[in-house]
Amino acid sequence: MTEKTIQARIPEKLYEDLEDRIKSGIYSNRSEVIREALRKLFSEERKDVNAWKKTSDIGKKISKNWKSKKPSYKLIEESRR
Repeated sequence: MTEKTIQARIPEKLYEDLEDRIKSGIYSNRSEVIREALRKLFSEERKDVNAWKKTSDIGKKISKNWKSKKPSYKLIEESRR
């Protein structure tokens, strides 16, 4: 796996939290913390996309026999508020 180096500016509080993780021994260096954070972020984003797709598919099936003037996805969307 080829690795790339990046630079990022972060708020002081995030920096302190990052350093605390290293000092506590949870992670061995900053790169490890950042890689893990990005993995978790991308994993959560994929879950959200998959969940929305499933909901959308269900909504499309329901709408085939729907009697309301509103599309089912609108009703699902409204119920989440």
